[in-house]
Amino acid sequence: MMKMKGFYLSLVCHDDGDGIVGFEAVASNHRFAGEATWWGYVNDLESLSNKLAGFPRVHGDAVNLDFAENCCLRLECIDSCGHITVTARLGAVNPAVSVDESGQSVLLKFNTVPASIDFFVSNLKAFANRQVVEAVLEATH
Repeated sequence: MMKMKGFYLSLVCHDDGDGIVGFEAVASNHRFAGEATWWGYVNDLESLSNKLAGFPRVHGDAVNLDFAENCCLRLECIDSCGHITVTARLGAVNPAVSVDESGQSVLLKFNTVPASIDFFVSNLKAFANRQVVEAVLEATH
């Protein structure tokens, strides 16, 4: 499951004509990882990329990105140099869907820098325009 350190968003099921696609998100740090899947619209990624563009502006700046009910990121600028802590909350689909599967979730943190945020924003915009099928937010040490 540990594809990378940071956050990784990809398509797992392409549009069959109704505009809805399957998403997978994986977040990991040096010790733990989690994954979430959901159905949604690729176009929704553009509003998230716009919300994140230019982040961080000042020390203490924070933004929440809700990709789906079970996939949320909180980014917070923790110093005047622009270092950022990302808190990823990923969860399984509603456990009521399957009696055999209990609800599970992960909440983990990793650090990143503004250059990685800028790269992620451009990935999200390209994703929304169907130019790429993944977006990556890299972690730093």
